[in-house]
Parts: sequence; C-alpha cells; structure tokens
Amino acid sequence: MRGIVVIPGLLAQPAVFNMAGFGLTQQLLARANRFRLPNQTIVSSLLHYLKLNPISYAYLTALADGLDVEQGVWLRADPILLYPDKTQLFCFSGHGLNIQTEEAKQLVLELNYYYQAEGWTFVMVTPERWYLQLPTLPQIQSYAIEKVAGKPIHDYLLQGADAKRWRVIDNEIQMILYQHSVNQRREQQGMAMINGIWFWGEGQVQGQSSSHPINANFWGQGWLQGLAQHLKQPIQVLPKDGYQWLESLESSSSQSNADNILLLDNLYFALLQGDNTLWQQYCCNYQQQWLQPLQQALKQGKLQQLVLITGHGDWFELNAWHLWRWWRKAVI
Repeated sequence: MRGIVVIPGLLAQPAVFNMAGFGLTQQLLARANRFRLPNQTIVSSLLHYLKLNPISYAYLTALADGLDVEQGVWLRADPILLYPDKTQLFCFSGHGLNIQTEEAKQLVLELNYYYQAEGWTFVMVTPERWYLQLPTLPQIQSYAIEKVAGKPIHDYLLQGADAKRWRVIDNEIQMILYQHSVNQRREQQGMAMINGIWFWGEGQVQGQSSSHPINANFWGQGWLQGLAQHLKQPIQVLPKDGYQWLESLESSSSQSNADNILLLDNLYFALLQGDNTLWQQYCCNYQQQWLQPLQQALKQGKLQQLVLITGHGDWFELNAWHLWRWWRKAVI
C-alpha cells in the first residue's frame, strides 16, 4: 500500500529542520530517495509523479469551487498588494490583506464593468480567490502566486507571445483599483491597498485526463478535489491525523491496489500570509500528527511506501529499509 502526501511549502525554510523539535522531519527527508524536476508547481509535480497529462491549476480549483468550467477558459486572478521599495516592486498575496467580502465584490464589479466589451468576467469565490473567465486562452506563461509572494516581481513577470499586451492590462487594472473608493477608504484607515491582480494558473483544461488508467483515492480539498472530480475518482474529507488516515486505509480493502493521495496545505497558506511563525507551528503539528504515525506504519509494514511531494518539482520516496540509512543527515 502506497501513501502519497502532498505538502506544499514544506521546504520553504529548510534551515528550521536543524532546530530542536524538528528532528523527525529532518530525518525522514534526509533518508528518503529525493527526486527533482525543475520549474514545476505543486500540481504539476503530482501530475508528473502519477504520469498524468498537464492540467490547468485554474481549471482544477474552478472545478472544485463549483464554477461552470465548460464555458470559456479560466485564469486565476487573485488580488494582491504591489508595494514599491526604493528600487523594486514587491508582491504580497491577498491572504495577508484582510480583504472583506464586500470590498472584493465592489472591486470585481468595477473590473467587470471596465472589461465587459472584451467578453471577460471576473468571479470572486472568496475575498482572496478570484478568477477571470474569458473566451480564449491567452498565450502567456505565468508564475504561481506562492513563488512571487513577498518578493520583487521583476523576475516573475508574464512571458509568452501575449505577454506585452497583458502587462498593459496589468497596468490598467492597477489604475482602476487604485482609484476605487474601496482602496481610498483602506488607505485612509491605514490599511494596505488591494492594488493589483496576479494572473496565473493557465494551461490545458477539459479533455486532458490521463496518459494511462488511474486508480486512486483522494483526501483533501481545493485543487486536489478538482483533480479527483476531473478524473472521476472518489474524494474524502481530510482525516484529523495520520493515525485516522491509516485506520481508514486498513479498513478498506479497495485501497490495496490504489494510490492514496492526501493534501496538507496549511503550510502553503501560512506562506501566502507571510507568517513564518504560523508556518513553523503547522510544520511542528504535521510532524507529530502525520509524519510520526506514517513513519511507524512504514516500520510495521502497514505502509509499503510513503511519498512526500513538497512542490516545485521535489518529491521524496521512503520505504522501511530507507529508515535505517542513519548516515544521511542533510535535507538539502
């Protein structure tokens, strides 16, 4: 039985694993077989590992959010703060901006009014998660929001044949948002402005399923829920910890020949919020609630293989024999 645990953001601060209290995480990552595939997102890393065809991130999350993905094509269009430093322009995710639902609705309404002639529709699902539905897919290559959050945007600008036009659109949107009464109020109240949109998540959508038949069970939500729906595979609520997950696998004979895929994404959202303390807290919790019982299951033979997919093309494979490689110390 194989367990595949997807933990985006786990390697964001690898030096932390040298601190007291993170020994098990350090040990497992060091003793595993590590594989690297450059320039991948967390989604494309999992798809590559499962030998599945590429699928748009925006399509998967839109599918999970209950949007009509059969109409037009979809991009993620998440609200951000663009903050100028002395020489650079930094990007901060909307997850750290405390955006109110009514504020988001008003801004989306204004964008839809401005771009209605283009046949575009901006859609707000949560105050921090927006989409753009448009008739055809632009020829752009974007960077996922987690790659640029908290960093200068210069190295993460849109690329591709349509990139020049979309950079003009970016500038238009910045002016629209800056002038809106929502941002004028936020500025008067000393709050960060919502003065930009980060377009990302483009790619192939419906019709791209699998390069081979897949037998898998999924636990989690968000894009993983969308992937399960796309592949017409079961999706279940995330268990409270690894012990409960292992119990559910052992009690169901249907799991024996299937990939069992679980998404833990609290670290990802802590990074988007720019909260390093919260990230360390979640990392500590994951070690106790998930990695410890999964290590025990490997030792006891209840789990034949554990795969940890951490994002950006990194994954780690562990079996019981790997746990004895005591001479391997470093994560990186």
